[in-house]
Amino acid sequence: MIEEVKHGHVAKEDVSALDYHFFNIEFVGAAAAESEGAAAYDSYRNYYLGNKPSRWATHVPVYRQTRLLNLYEGVDMDVYSKNGHIKYDFIVAPNADANQILLRFNGLDGLMLKNGELHLQTSIETLIQKSPYSYQIVNGVQQKVACEYIFSNGAIGFSFPDGYNSSLPLIIDPEIVFATLTGAAADNWGSTATYDVDGNFYGGGIGFDPFSYGVNDGYPTTIGAFSQEYGGGDPFFNISGTDITITKYTPDGTDLVYSTYLGGAGSEFPHSLIVNSNNELIVLGTTASENFPLPSNAYDATFNGGISSDLNNVGYDLGSDIVVAKFSADGGALTGGTYLGGSHNDGFNEALQLNYNYGDIARGEVVLDANDNIVIVSSTLSDDFPASNNAYQSTLQGGQDGIVAKFSADLSTLQWATYLGGSDADGAYSAKIDEAEMCM
Repeated sequence: MIEEVKHGHVAKEDVSALDYHFFNIEFVGAAAAESEGAAAYDSYRNYYLGNKPSRWATHVPVYRQTRLLNLYEGVDMDVYSKNGHIKYDFIVAPNADANQILLRFNGLDGLMLKNGELHLQTSIETLIQKSPYSYQIVNGVQQKVACEYIFSNGAIGFSFPDGYNSSLPLIIDPEIVFATLTGAAADNWGSTATYDVDGNFYGGGIGFDPFSYGVNDGYPTTIGAFSQEYGGGDPFFNISGTDITITKYTPDGTDLVYSTYLGGAGSEFPHSLIVNSNNELIVLGTTASENFPLPSNAYDATFNGGISSDLNNVGYDLGSDIVVAKFSADGGALTGGTYLGGSHNDGFNEALQLNYNYGDIARGEVVLDANDNIVIVSSTLSDDFPASNNAYQSTLQGGQDGIVAKFSADLSTLQWATYLGGSDADGAYSAKIDEAEMCM
């Protein structure tokens, strides 16, 4: 429901439509700690706010973690990310007292220890904080120290059943789920994600026109990426258009491998991502752009159009086509791409009978066979969709049908395509390939 308020589907004033539960964590007896950055990146940031030099700052360092100094006497606290999780460590100096550390959870419906984990009960759901991991560095080698949560005077502390060497620093390392934010001052909606064999994470979404929001900063793209600039997105009845945004993260989520826009002068939306055996990212999406960037060997380099539509507050003024694009491994170029569609709208599930949940209009998927050939499933309203002559269904069966299509790995050849539906509204949302056949 929060997403519906954000995207304008529920009035902001209607707070009764929201379920929420607030609580906080109090560091009992802690000091007003100072903070400092630690583990600086090689990169830096420059900020020029307005035309007053007093509001400018250059060569501002960027850090991987934040350190709170002397949160307790002889105890610092680091906050950072590692291996896909947000981490906070207590660093206990030699001869400092680890028993000073007490966490009080205020505002919960209940708090319990179960199998060494903290269960935080709210009115909505139960949250879990993992068992703590503690260690010391002894002669250059990390040695685990047994550590458990304990209740102490209404707060949570740490116990060390086997003791530890108080003459050495002690690191207490609880774990919570990792998450990161990405975006800009203009609106950004995430819609799809995938990963590769090296553990890199890819996120796909849409970015709105920053200038329509009165800001200069667009989506955070990287130098050398395919497109660092917002491509357009024509307003439709004063509703902003969008570009696809693609970001590749390192496995631990601490840095960007590449980040780019993808789109033309109309609106775009990504539905599904997958990475092939050459670490090339394939994007399945929908476009309303007559100038969507495509390589010269595209199966179909001409936008087929349709009728104007407004879907989820995004305008598709010239109709819509399915679009498939393939990025080089470094994200710097498109190595394949094509339109796919007929003279009506393609690529969205526009049938009212099939739209029950938020986001149902954007169902579709791209998968690969053993030879990296590209298979997509989506929906169409076109009665002249380019189905194969020998297709399972070569004609539109109802007002909207699902479609299945298979392309060569470079997207230069449509190997086959078929409608899939009956006399009423249909859509194709997902697919899976095994050695013998494809299942949907």
